[in-house]
Amino acid sequence: MDIEPRTEKGDEAFFEACNRHGVMVWQDFWLANPWDGPEPFDNGLFLDDMRDLILRIRNHASIGLYCGRNEGNPPKPLEDGIRKTLGELHPGLHYIPNSAFNSAEDSTLSCITMEYPLGFTPVHFLRLTLTRGAETLSSNFYLRGLEENNHRAIRQLPKPKVNTNASLEHKDNLWRLTTELRNDAAWPALMIRVKAVREKSGDRILPALYSDNYISLMPGEHRTIVTEVKEADARGEKPAIVVGA
Repeated sequence: MDIEPRTEKGDEAFFEACNRHGVMVWQDFWLANPWDGPEPFDNGLFLDDMRDLILRIRNHASIGLYCGRNEGNPPKPLEDGIRKTLGELHPGLHYIPNSAFNSAEDSTLSCITMEYPLGFTPVHFLRLTLTRGAETLSSNFYLRGLEENNHRAIRQLPKPKVNTNASLEHKDNLWRLTTELRNDAAWPALMIRVKAVREKSGDRILPALYSDNYISLMPGEHRTIVTEVKEADARGEKPAIVVGA
């Protein structure tokens, strides 16, 4: 499992679940690829935060490797600091600076020519869907700015209004939650996240398997997400779904 820089740092419950279920963790640090995010403004603060993380998680058997950056190399001062800190605090564990591998399987090939009409707003949305007959094989949602890498206009979007309807089924020591999500607003709802929690305590249930997550819905669009958790991981409570954006 890859813990990437755009996600939360894994908490103790996550790592304990990985230890218990034999899931190996690919631990990224907080450097998005060079096209998506700026370089850190404070290298010292970055390295201090990294040191704290390593001290907190290094005793977990599920840590499989550390990766310096997603699809790119860290700046040299950070790369030097990462290697030095790992050599001191977690020697022997594998480290790679870059998640992108130079192989044919990891390369890209332009297969279509994108044409954009005039009159777009400063930030607009694209969805590319790959189908085979009536079957959807893949669907990807993108933000595009008229100015490259400038997506600040999405801050002006009102708060999303997502209507939620969830049902719960229990069978063979497994809880199955089906969540229907609909965007009832006249504007897009971006990065909608569903989270399985224990009904009474509100604690997050880990591990949980989601058919999809962090989705975006256009006005009037709806989507169904199926979540499965084991009865033992619910710890005597019924599971519930919390929706956030």
